[in-house]
Amino acid sequence: MCLTQHEFRLLHFLMRHPNQILTREQILDELYPHDEKSVIDRTVDVHVSKLREGLFFSMRWLSGL
Repeated sequence: MCLTQHEFRLLHFLMRHPNQILTREQILDELYPHDEKSVIDRTVDVHVSKLREGLFFSMRWLSGL
């Protein structure tokens, strides 16, 4: 599975915080630590959506082996 830099960082961040509810702001702070918050919070939704999609298709591919 190929991940963008942000998708990889998001996956890593989520794996470091299992069973925790994370806010968009916490995720934005992790993905864009030096950004002046010019990134909108809906950006997190897009990253999560793409990560879910990639994981879903990877799992389907693996289950077909």
